[in-house]
Amino acid sequence: MQKIFVPLFLIIVLAGCSNEIEIKEKPKEIVLVEEKIQLPSFDSIENPILSLNNQVGFDSIYEEICWLDCSAEYRLNHQFNNQGQAQIGDVIRVKWDNMNPAPNKVEIKEYTTEYHQIGNTQFIADGQNGFYMKVKDTSYNKIYELIFIWEENEKSVGKSRLAFPLTN
Repeated sequence: MQKIFVPLFLIIVLAGCSNEIEIKEKPKEIVLVEEKIQLPSFDSIENPILSLNNQVGFDSIYEEICWLDCSAEYRLNHQFNNQGQAQIGDVIRVKWDNMNPAPNKVEIKEYTTEYHQIGNTQFIADGQNGFYMKVKDTSYNKIYELIFIWEENEKSVGKSRLAFPLTN
């Protein structure tokens, strides 16, 4: 009977040792850490550059819509000073390659002078850092708004707007 217990005892000890070795050799779990956007204060981000025929100084507003808390939406409702500066054939350009951090998205909206949106919101293609439009007779009596959006996990964490009127 002692002959049976010795081999059985050795099998149990070896089985216990092999389980211990397997536990020690299991790979460690890899924890992925998401990189979060750290937005500086709104005032420290460079403004986009708006120009008419490459001359800076076109009538416009640039303002914060929301910053680090974008739970509420704010409508455009602003009085402009010197409307009607652009002529047919002029080119209006907006550049935002100087903004750091760069916005994730840029939307374009078009309004009547009574702030009713015309048509659908348009989106600037990813990676594009500028917008231009040639003034036509159909461009007049409208307000144009570019909305710059910073996102984190597909949720807005910052928005700003650049708006300018065209009236004849």
